[in-house]
Amino acid sequence: MKIIKVEAQCRLLNEMQHFYHQVLGLELLDKTEHSFCVQIGSTALYFERTDETLPSSYHFAINIPENQIADSLEFVRKQVNPIQEDGQTIIHFEDWNAHSFYFLDPDGNILECIARHNLSNASNEKFSISSYINISEVGVPVRDVRAAVETMKTELGINYWLEQSDTFTPVGDEEGLIILVKEGRQWFMSDVIAAPLPTKIHIDDAQGSVITYSSQNEIKIITKHT
Repeated sequence: MKIIKVEAQCRLLNEMQHFYHQVLGLELLDKTEHSFCVQIGSTALYFERTDETLPSSYHFAINIPENQIADSLEFVRKQVNPIQEDGQTIIHFEDWNAHSFYFLDPDGNILECIARHNLSNASNEKFSISSYINISEVGVPVRDVRAAVETMKTELGINYWLEQSDTFTPVGDEEGLIILVKEGRQWFMSDVIAAPLPTKIHIDDAQGSVITYSSQNEIKIITKHT
């Protein structure tokens, strides 16, 4: 599954645009008085300003070349301070055969760079902004994880990946995962408690499907036939 666009909300629009475009160096695709959009590899990330208090933070993971976790950390460290836990910055996920590190944006969203060693995307190029491959994870807190998995399986033909539980289930594949977590669960490498946030996730399939998720904790599948 490939995620081609993610739509989210933010409070600090100017600070967020500066961070993603000027600090991280991502290409600015569009901006208005109320929104902006940047390119992360093959995925567009769109933020719209809201005046409402957001009850939690978003989680996005970015795929990087599987052999460049150290290079990417060195690159990102020039702009931001990565999160450390017990003196660790790079985390090894043995079951996922992956390494990753985390950092925050001005709105407190949890960003992750992840090197997935099962993917054949190694690079000998010096790590740069063009090394980001795509957004490969979007976190979605739900009341009933198994019911949400069944909705995505039934309506999109997308099943869970590797593991399934009542509190945490990734759906899709390593190119694109919806991380379904139970509402109230703590996001990894943070003290943020997962809560519903308005989100739209556009995926690359024959129907042009959009997974919409609301602050009312509803997952809906919209298909736009082209």
